[in-house]
Amino acid sequence: MALKKCQTAYPSPAHSGDLSHKGRGEGTSQIFKRWPWKRGLRAQGEKLCREALSQARSPIFYESWGVPDTLTGRFDMACLHVALILRSIKRPLAQKVFDAFFSYTELTLREVGVSDLRVGKQVKKCATFFYGAMKAYDDALDHHEGLEESLLRNIYDNVPHSGLSKLAAYVKDCDRLLKEEASIVWPHLEVKEG
Repeated sequence: MALKKCQTAYPSPAHSGDLSHKGRGEGTSQIFKRWPWKRGLRAQGEKLCREALSQARSPIFYESWGVPDTLTGRFDMACLHVALILRSIKRPLAQKVFDAFFSYTELTLREVGVSDLRVGKQVKKCATFFYGAMKAYDDALDHHEGLEESLLRNIYDNVPHSGLSKLAAYVKDCDRLLKEEASIVWPHLEVKEG
């Protein structure tokens, strides 16, 4: 099954632990043995990534705001939330969040059955989409225009939905909160019944 952007879902709670890849050599683990402070940075990056992915799975996006509840739709929302986090943190930690996000992406691709030979190509497609979406969101938020167009293109696949304006307001609130707070704070979302 070929998907337009990249084929991925976002991790189940079973993947909330360490993302280190066993069997890939000793390079990464040797670095962490020599510089133990980096281990803490990696753990922080993984925690922030998990929080962003958890927020991206909020039911309101899919049930009320019309974000497609598909592998692609969930990946798009994950990209949006990770991009928002990356806007608000400094480089070394931002790199660890990015690394954790793409470790989750690779793991998820393998779980949904992408063959070992194709995983690298799919991750590359995902990264290309992520960089393009992140640039579009950064430009829109920095220049205070074009956010709805970016969301329409990247989240709604150019299919208008009444939830677009609510999602745009939410993204602006997130960006403001993430920049103002000393810690990462996501707005609380609830699906209203009836």
